[in-house]
Amino acid sequence: MVAEANERGPEARLGAEDSARWLDARAVEKLLGEAGLPSVGQRLAVSEDEAVRAAETIGPPVVLKLASRAVVHKSDVGGVILDVKTAAAVRRGFQRLQKVAGGLGLRAGEWEVLVQEFLPDAGVEILVGIKRDGAFGHCVVAGVGGPLAELWKEVAIRLCPVSTKQALEMVEETRLGTLLSGYRGGPQIELERVADLIQRVSELPAGAPELQELDLNPVMVARDRGLRVVDARALVRGRSPAELRTGRRGRAAVARILEASSLVVIGASANDKTKPGTRILGYLRRHGFEGDVAVVHPTAETICGYPCYPSVDVLPTVPEAAILAVSARQAAQMLEASARKGVRAAIVLASGFAEAGNNEADAELAEVADRYGVSICGPNTIGVVSLPRRLHASFSQAQEMAEPQRGGIALITQSGALGGSLLSQAWERKLGVSHFVAVGNQLRLSVADYLDYCAHDVATKSACLLIEGIDDGPAFLRSLREMRQALKPVVALKLGRSRLGAEMVRTHTAALAGDEHVYREVFAASGAVTVRNITELLDAAVALDRQPVPTGGRRVGIISTSGGACSLLADACLESGLEVPELSKEEQARLIDVLPPFVSTTRNPIDVTAQITADPALLREALAVLLRSDGIDSVLLTVTTIADPQAEELAGIVLDQMRSRSKPIVVCWCIARSLAQNGINILETTRIPVYPDPERAVRALAALHDFGSPIRRRWARNGT
Repeated sequence: MVAEANERGPEARLGAEDSARWLDARAVEKLLGEAGLPSVGQRLAVSEDEAVRAAETIGPPVVLKLASRAVVHKSDVGGVILDVKTAAAVRRGFQRLQKVAGGLGLRAGEWEVLVQEFLPDAGVEILVGIKRDGAFGHCVVAGVGGPLAELWKEVAIRLCPVSTKQALEMVEETRLGTLLSGYRGGPQIELERVADLIQRVSELPAGAPELQELDLNPVMVARDRGLRVVDARALVRGRSPAELRTGRRGRAAVARILEASSLVVIGASANDKTKPGTRILGYLRRHGFEGDVAVVHPTAETICGYPCYPSVDVLPTVPEAAILAVSARQAAQMLEASARKGVRAAIVLASGFAEAGNNEADAELAEVADRYGVSICGPNTIGVVSLPRRLHASFSQAQEMAEPQRGGIALITQSGALGGSLLSQAWERKLGVSHFVAVGNQLRLSVADYLDYCAHDVATKSACLLIEGIDDGPAFLRSLREMRQALKPVVALKLGRSRLGAEMVRTHTAALAGDEHVYREVFAASGAVTVRNITELLDAAVALDRQPVPTGGRRVGIISTSGGACSLLADACLESGLEVPELSKEEQARLIDVLPPFVSTTRNPIDVTAQITADPALLREALAVLLRSDGIDSVLLTVTTIADPQAEELAGIVLDQMRSRSKPIVVCWCIARSLAQNGINILETTRIPVYPDPERAVRALAALHDFGSPIRRRWARNGT
């Protein structure tokens, strides 16, 4: 456990909003010592005489630092004095720090002076730390330390604990690896020594679960002195929210909703077709729901052709699920009436619960659900759609589309409005959907629960997530890994930028390792594919749904009808973490034999030029070379302004070449779609993805490789 914190001094001076507290220097030193982490020689002093004796014991020169739990960044307040060599200088330095403490309003007993061994500037400064994320628990962070930490704001982050191999990856994926390898004549350091330090730091939370933040910055790394922690800060607090949660509810609870074969709708209007409940009844009718549907209404006989009853009590049969289209004030009452009848699943549409500060309404609804064992989707949800059962229990106007596409993609969203937009765009692009779930406030069923269901659902082959924030991180991570184990891709879009709570901005470690970094690490650790926007989400979904996943490396073969596009595509591939390897001499020789003498390149990318409009066989030969090459894992074909009917002929050549090959292919067709509509349709109807923009095509291809590649995605440098 973390050593007892020195309780001197008002917590208000720490900016603490709850039980969080900074450990004093003695407690931090004890923590590092018990973990075997190497520190510089140091002693604390409360008087000039003690400071002089400490400096004599350590040996000049020394560093003097103002030590107080109320001061996080000592240098920012003038609390660091370097290269102090004499006893007189120690006394002057102590007096100076005493004035700094007084200027900060610190009283006697609230500050000390740390006398520390002075290390000459002969090494690399690194940062190693711990951040406890509210959802996912402890993470270890590493990057360049000292002043450069704030300049570059670049760190590697992993969930704790890590192996030495994983720690070595952290070093190598940031600029830290370059600096430690002797950049511009600097000292060359064995990276394994730094990796070992990171690994040991990552194990600290196992024995100190109350550790909220640990900031070792800088750790001086020198060839002749090894590794020495020069400055350290530690923040502790009680159990995190993630540690208090109970985990997933189970697939059966989700199945009660998504597999319901009979429904009761409570709260539909007999006169207003725009009301959510009435709209759902219309969609159930329009899209052919085959189960029984009843409506609770005080006076109407039928609504949308479905029979009405004055109360739940008089329903002739027990529905499997209830759709509550009533206000938040009525929701718990109607849920209890349904539960007494025997209904064991409910979709609660109303807003006005915890998202609006009405925690009492949440508690009341939860109490009823728990007492009767009712599965709840919502509240504050636009509902669900389950295509295998034609269950359109959502009021999203995406269902105004005439032909909802049934397929293998599950769409799970925390944003109802964006989710409905995503659903409509997916159907417009002929993407087949298995389930659509707007999770709402996740009162009893979370994203993790629905994802866990999808991992075992035969109708679902992949999932797209719109994520705002996760409450139960461990359950979410387990569900992501179950999807990976089932070989079902997950494409995730994290909505919103980094959210740093007040307690997470006081050290380098927490400020640099914000929420966005943690989510990226979670997605990377579980094999999920991350994207930057809705367009990329659907583009990746198209590629993963329609093409085989490359199981080798990340080597892309590029064919283009434009020399300029070749350069553009190669750059885009490299920026997305893909490789564009040079073809073998034999492969290049074959291309030289068949391509026009004026082509700009045959090494890869391959420029077939617009000559293919006169001689389409050029495309056939170039594709054959790449599809047969052992050095190519996927193919990217870019066609410029080639219109029908030649577009149809080129599409036929692509299909002919792909029939006997298992490599994935993605096509970028840069033309007004109306000019090449027939050719593009030929490709899309045979499950070859076509994109109108080179970067979109490359990002979609990168998604295929991200899911298939055993190599960890390196996102730290470019933020992609």
